[in-house]
Amino acid sequence: MMRHNPRFRRAVAQIEPLLEDLGFRLVREVYDHACFGSSFAEYKRRGALVRVAWDGKESMLFVDTRHPPSREWSAVDDMASVQAGRPGSVGDDERIQGVCVALASRFQGRGRQKRRP
Repeated sequence: MMRHNPRFRRAVAQIEPLLEDLGFRLVREVYDHACFGSSFAEYKRRGALVRVAWDGKESMLFVDTRHPPSREWSAVDDMASVQAGRPGSVGDDERIQGVCVALASRFQGRGRQKRRP
């Protein structure tokens, strides 16, 4: 049973539907209790990876992308991290919404997208 941080679960719940619409699928999800409860979920589509990561020690959420064959991850944008504060706050939701906008602008129209019925 996974015991992810509530802020991580909330962010993934908001980001994952967009990623699915953009043609990404969940390929890996990790929770590390021994590492301050850090977690990450990794999504993949042809030519791109997206990682949503919760740093348990720093209490921060990061959203990064990578385009193989590169092994370098880069932040979605300058505001792609959600810092510690009150979980579920309006500020959290606004930052996560900003991440969604950045992901959509980066990947919309690139590659094959999943079509809604």
